[in-house]
Amino acid sequence: YEYERPYSQKTTTVLHRQYKPDFYLPDYEIYIEHFAINGQGRCPSNWSPEAQEKYLEGMTWKRQLHNTNSTVLVETTSAQFSNGSVFQDLSKELKKRSVKHTPVDVLALIKDMKFKPVSMISNLISKFINLQKNKDLLIEEIVFLGQQLHSSGEMGRYNFQRFTEFIKIYKPIYQDYQSELQGRNEIDFNDMINDALRSVKAGKFKSPWKYILVDEFQDI
Repeated sequence: YEYERPYSQKTTTVLHRQYKPDFYLPDYEIYIEHFAINGQGRCPSNWSPEAQEKYLEGMTWKRQLHNTNSTVLVETTSAQFSNGSVFQDLSKELKKRSVKHTPVDVLALIKDMKFKPVSMISNLISKFINLQKNKDLLIEEIVFLGQQLHSSGEMGRYNFQRFTEFIKIYKPIYQDYQSELQGRNEIDFNDMINDALRSVKAGKFKSPWKYILVDEFQDI
C-alpha cells in the first residue's frame, strides 16, 4: 500500500488542495479512507460546529469524487474502531475485491528489527516496564485489571483488543529484561524502592535514627 498518495485526478482548486486519500493499493487500484464519525454518522462532539460541518462536507465531496471518476473507495469509521469490528470489516471488503492480504506478526518484525518505528516501540515498552514496576504489579495482575475494565465497560472492545495485542508483544520482552537482571545479579531503580518497601512492611528494618534528612526526596 501507499500512504496518502495523491489521487489519480487533479483536484487542486481555489477551494480544495490536491486530494490525498489515506491509503492506496496500487496492485488493485483501490483507495481506503478512514472517516472520524460514529454510528450515527456524526463527528466527535468536542469539535466545533463549524469543524463538524466542514468535515462532513469533505466526506461528501470525496465520495462524489470517487463516484464521478469511477474509482474504488473502501471506507472505515471511528464507530468500527469503537465496537472492535474495523479489521474484520475491512478484511471482508478487501476479500470482496479479491485483495490478497495477510495479518502481520508485529512481534516477529520487532525481533528481526524489520519494523521501522522500533525505537518508538522500545520507548513505549521501556515506559510500561517503569510504570508496571512503579506500581509493583505482576503481568498477570495487569491482565486481570484490563479484563475488569473491559467487563465493566470502561475499556471498549477495540481498546481491549489493542491492550491484548500489546501484552502479547510486551510480556516476552519484560521476561527477557527480568532474566537479564537476574543473570547479572542486578536490580533496577524500581526494584530498589520495591524491595526496601517490602522489607519495611515485613518488619525487617528497624530504624536506629530519630530523624532522617533526605536529599532529592521527590525521587521516592
